[in-house]
Amino acid sequence: MGKVDKLHGRTPSRPPDASLDKVEDRRIRGHRLDVSFPVLATHNGHPIQGYIEAINLSWSGMLLATNFPLDVNDKIELEFTLPQREVPLRVQGKVVHSSDGSRPEEATLLGIAFENVDPNTRKILAGFVLENLSTE
Repeated sequence: MGKVDKLHGRTPSRPPDASLDKVEDRRIRGHRLDVSFPVLATHNGHPIQGYIEAINLSWSGMLLATNFPLDVNDKIELEFTLPQREVPLRVQGKVVHSSDGSRPEEATLLGIAFENVDPNTRKILAGFVLENLSTE
């Protein structure tokens, strides 16, 4: 997997909590990284027990494989540690799509859109996505 220079080698001229500019925003939104790491989740204040794995990730959301189906529009709290990082990230999310496996033993796939993301967490997510995009 090739490395992409964060912010295309430019020094950011915007404050750290400002949103990404339009070019970077489109570039990151259009790409999801294939990943595989465990995710802890809480739904309605209760920890979700069982299998939850991140399948892909962008700065704005992630695809989860789980054996705990949720409904579209359900809100969840997520905690995960990005590969080769040490600090766990915590984000709120909303289920935007759900797809059950074709057989009972197959995982349910949940598309999660991040909501109310802390500016520092958004910066970490965007940096991770940019660093790991394949060069094409």
